Order: sequence, then structure tokens, then C-alpha cells
Amino acid sequence: MRLLKRGLKLAVGLLASSALVAQPLPVAAATPFAIGDVFVGTTGGHIQQRSPSGALIATLDTTLANSFDTGMCFDLADNLYATDFSSQAITKFDNTGNLVAAKWVNTSSDANNPESCVWDGTNANGFVGGPIVPQIRQYSLAGAELARNTVASPAGGTGGTDWVDLASDQCTVFYTNESDTISRFNACTTTQLADFATISGAKCFALRIRPLTKEVMVACDDGAHRLSSAGANLQTYPLGGVFALNLDRDGKSFWTAAPGGADVLKVDIATGTVLQTIATGGHVWGLAVFGEILAANPSITTSLSGGGQSGPTITVTAGTAVHDSATLSNSTVDAGGTVTYNVYSDNACTVLVTSAGTKTVTNAVVLDSDPVTLTTTGTYFWRASYSGDAHNGTADSGCPNETETVVEGLISAQGKTFSATEGNPFTATVATFTDPDTSATAAEYSATIVWGDGSSSAGTISGGSGSFAVAGTHTYAEEGVYHLTVTITDVDNAANNTATANSTANVADAALFASPACSATSLQSYNGLTATFTDAAGPLFGTLSDFSATINWGDATVTAGTVTGANGAYAVSGSHTYATTGNFTITTTITDVGGSTATTSCNTLGFSFAPGGGSFVIGDKNAAISNPVTFWSGQWWKLNS
Repeated sequence: MRLLKRGLKLAVGLLASSALVAQPLPVAAATPFAIGDVFVGTTGGHIQQRSPSGALIATLDTTLANSFDTGMCFDLADNLYATDFSSQAITKFDNTGNLVAAKWVNTSSDANNPESCVWDGTNANGFVGGPIVPQIRQYSLAGAELARNTVASPAGGTGGTDWVDLASDQCTVFYTNESDTISRFNACTTTQLADFATISGAKCFALRIRPLTKEVMVACDDGAHRLSSAGANLQTYPLGGVFALNLDRDGKSFWTAAPGGADVLKVDIATGTVLQTIATGGHVWGLAVFGEILAANPSITTSLSGGGQSGPTITVTAGTAVHDSATLSNSTVDAGGTVTYNVYSDNACTVLVTSAGTKTVTNAVVLDSDPVTLTTTGTYFWRASYSGDAHNGTADSGCPNETETVVEGLISAQGKTFSATEGNPFTATVATFTDPDTSATAAEYSATIVWGDGSSSAGTISGGSGSFAVAGTHTYAEEGVYHLTVTITDVDNAANNTATANSTANVADAALFASPACSATSLQSYNGLTATFTDAAGPLFGTLSDFSATINWGDATVTAGTVTGANGAYAVSGSHTYATTGNFTITTTITDVGGSTATTSCNTLGFSFAPGGGSFVIGDKNAAISNPVTFWSGQWWKLNS
């Protein structure tokens, strides 16, 4: 069986002067209550349980044979309470129809004839009305009397409070007293309120508040009436005098019966058409519908979640996704409808920022809202509204019960690896960073670059929509690997919002450019320049000690060269003695400690003086000289010419 978790407030009334009429014998065994079952209170302490189609399912016996049952109501556990008018008692049945206590509450000691009852949405208070004493009594679930509220009883009535129903505020009790007036009393503040409505010339009995519209349906001796939420008479149903009244679960019809009449009628609210007639075989004094939800229910509670926090109040950084969770209470277990989540910028919830979605409610379960990511700092207010359905009233979480405070999002930086060349100025992206605030501009940040070589400078920031880059211009004097520190600061929140990135610069050695510088001719002992070279690092950054050179003299001999120079212009020189005369290719290789090299070659003609002095001979060391040339006293003669 489907059990309902809701505060069900059903009350049915009785004319104080009505006579007892015999009722049919009870059916042998009661059966579990089902949604939509109609309960008919009759004389003899019997309550008929009928299906929505009118079929008799069971008859519940209060065992109070001299009584007749008027008002009935259900608690959140679906237990049935029946007000036994003449027996001055309230009887309790469990949700399968078993008798729990014939006199759950016994009021005979103070001659109070209970006629109607209703439970609040928390099951904490059961309100009971009766026609004799101008009181609304309150009882606990254990049957203990909690309060006796003395109320006004309009003239022309019984002097009591026949029929009670509870408004959605869980405090205001609407009641009749068989006069033409519907009165109100605030049980929370124990304050008599202004009368709700007057139906001139009528005597009114059972009443019910419709869940969605807050309209009031009331049974009177001139027919049933539909009153607006402000008390205006919207519609009269010419059914003759009716006494009992309750709402059907379809939200579109009501059940009613004449005082002591044998038939129960189901009536279309909009048209007044009688949709169904149930012949009870007895005399009807009260009506209830299992599963009916009245205006006091349901309620909706909510909780925000995001950024590792949850609850009605959270603080998150900009750019954090937040969602809302709603829970329905005191609704039917099969509650449907929708819940709409909205976010507002003011605490009156009038300036809508965004909707977080409308979610379908299935069997009273509400889906979470869509996630909402706010990027602008400030305080925002969430609200969840339940549409209600045919069996459940509307509900709202209220405003400003949920608060999301958005603080400036923390920026996050990432380092970069880039390349450069010593001595050459460059501009490069040295870091990137993100900000959850996608509306922020580059002008809102500053950056400092510590280059890793003892110098620092300001960075240039570009980008937008939450993604930014830091660029810097610099010149490294020497090659190598440099570790940079880039610090980005949100200038609006410098004390709390900075980020640091660690970057790497791979600085290459500048290129060397060499040129030959050999002597065209030389004695067999060579002493002088072999090459000149320049460093692309430029005149400001080259260091003499960075360079070394080797000289391959062209005769299978390699020696170290001597490097001289400054300001970017350098020379290599060396000394070497050839064993023979001849034409030699001298190759010079220059090496920078950073790894750059340069090589250049040139030719020199080696010669020597002839034996005996005064003359020298130039020739190929490997070839016979057939025509020697002799130099003498500064002149030369060709021999054997």
C-alpha cells in the first residue's frame, strides 16, 4: 500500500441537533487505505471505507455504538482520527483500518463534543473544533492536550467552533459555527483575526481550503459555495442544504452530502455538475478522502553546494559552479509538478540574474538545479518555487533564505619555456595566467619578471575572457639556462590575489664569424696572425676569456693560438717553424666556451736563405729544382738560363 507522508487536515461537521440513525452492519475486516478512498462517517460508530468508484471496501467500527462520526483527519503516518460527536471522544485507527483506541481522546469530563479535526504539517499539533464551547483545542500525537484557545463565536451560530481547517501559514485556523460567518484565529500568536467572509442568510458547516488557489469551499444550508482567497463568493452550487464536504484528489471536484442524507455526491468545481452519486444505505455525517492535501502543505527547503561548501549560506570565488538542492516536505508521496530555481541580485528577489532551471518533481523527489557559475563579485540570492499539483499546494523557499557570496577569484599562473641568444635582445611570452572572472581586462593586472641573471623588469599583459599572457623584453649577456620568476598581481586586490609562475630561458651561445689573416709569405719560422673573428653577442657582451683557438699549420702540426682583442673584434696569432720550405694551408678554429665555433683557412709560402748566405731558395720540398733561382745582394738570377 502506498502510504502518504503529509499533514492531512480533514474535518467534517455535524449539526448539533441532529438525531442518531441506525447504520448498516460493518464489513468483517478493514483493508489498507488506498489513495483516493472515500471515508463516510455514519451513525452507530461506523465509518465506511469506499473506493473512488463508490464500492464498499470495509466498515471501520469505533465500538462507540451510540455515536456518529463527523470530522475525520489523517496524521503524517496515515492514521485516521474520527471525532465521535455524541460520545465526546476522538477515535484512532491505524492505516490498515485497525482500531487503535476507541477513545484516543476523551472529552466527556468537560462536556465537549468534538466535531472536526486537522493536523498541522509537522504532526506537532492536532486542532479540534466543537459546536458547544468557543474553543479550538490542540492535542499532541500522544493525545495530550496542549492548549485551549478561546475564540470568538459569531452570533446566530452554535456558540462553538464546529469545523476547522488550517491555512498554509500553519498558524491561521479557519472555522465555522453554523452561522453565516467564516472566522479566523491565529493559533501561533493566540490572536483573533478579522472574519474571512460572510454568506448572508446561510448557516455554514464543513469547509476546506483549496491547495493551489487558496480558495475556500464551504457547505451551507443553502448549498455549497466557492469563495476567493479574499473571501468573495465566486460560485454557489444549488445542491440543497449540504453539511459534509471534502476535496477530491483530482483537485477539480469535491464530495458532499446533506445532513443525515443517504447519498454522497461528487461535484465538478468548475461547472457544478454532479459527477457521481454513492448510495451509502445509511445516514451521512462526515466525509474524508485519503490522500487529500490541504493548504497547509507542502513546504520546500533548500541547500546550496559549491566550492567545497554546502548550506543556506556559502562564500565562493568567482567562477565557481554552484547548484541548489530542494526537498519537499509534507507532500504526498506521489507529488508531481515542477520546481523552478532562480538567482537574484537583491534580497527581495525582484532582480533576476539567471534561472537555474525548472525541474520535474517525480514521487515528491526534486532534482537539483542546473549549475550556475557567477563571475562578478557580490551577494546573490537563490530561491526555489514549487508549482504544486492537483493534490499538493504551492510552496516557496522564500527570500532571502539562501545566500551566495561571490568573492574575487584567485588567479592561477603557468610558467613557459622559451629560447634566446646571448647578447641579442628578444621579446617573448614568459608566462600565462587565468582568472575565473571572465569579464576582467588586462589592465587589471601587473607583472614583474625576475630574469634569473640578477635583473628584473615589468611584464606586458595581454589577453581577455579569463586567459592572459605575460611578455617581457630582455638581453642575456651570456649563454646558459636561466630560471625566471614571474609574479602577477591583481591590482584591485594586491594583498590577497597574486600568482607566481616559474619559467625557463634556454639562452644559446652567439655565433662566431672568422676571417683568414695569414701572411702570404714567410720564413720557415712563422710568427704572426692567422685569423680574425667577431662575436654575434656584440661588443658589449663578448669576453676575451670565453675564447680559445687552435691552429693547424698544414704540416700535421696543431698548436694553440693566442686570442687577443676586445669590444667584439678579436684576432688569433701563433708561432711555428716549418721543417721545409713550401706552400702551406693554415687552418684556424676558434671556440667559445658556450659552444659556438668558427673555422677559417689561408695559405702561406714558406721560404729559406741559400746555404752560405746572401741568397735564399724557394722550391718544392718534394721536387727537384731544375731551374733554381738565386737571389743575391737583392737581385735574382736564373741559373742555367
